[in-house]
Amino acid sequence: MSTLNISGYRVVASQKRELYMSHHANISKT
Repeated sequence: MSTLNISGYRVVASQKRELYMSHHANISKT
């Protein structure tokens, strides 16, 4: 696995995590 793939995977994972957390927070607020 190349370094570019690893960094790209980490970026996507962090973005999905932020999206999930924000979505979960919106559900909890309502």
